[in-house]
Amino acid sequence: MQSTRESLLKLPKAPSNDPSNEIASLLHGFICDLARHVQGVSNEDGLLQNIIGQQEHFRSTVRGTAPDFCPFEKHHAGKKTLSTRLDFLVSEEGIYVEDHPADRKGQKRIYVDEVLDRAQRYVLFESLGS
Repeated sequence: MQSTRESLLKLPKAPSNDPSNEIASLLHGFICDLARHVQGVSNEDGLLQNIIGQQEHFRSTVRGTAPDFCPFEKHHAGKKTLSTRLDFLVSEEGIYVEDHPADRKGQKRIYVDEVLDRAQRYVLFESLGS
């Protein structure tokens, strides 16, 4: 009889009479567990603690694909510099604008007049296509 009771305890739970409520309960438990991990747990196994390195690598990789924008016309290249520190870029790039080398490791420098020229060409192209 004891063996039969142990065997019965090993059987899966009987199907629910209210499957919608059962699914909602499972989803609620999952959402609560996920929210706890996203908000952060107090050990090194937490989601936020584990993604910080990858997040920084991803940010710098994406930022590295952007051209080195120069807010001057091309004919002023090397003649003009920004007179104030742009502190907001410290969090974006980790350095101040005036500390940038003239050519950032393979990034194409693009000047404001080149941006304007491209924008005007694309507007013309789109107006001809429609």
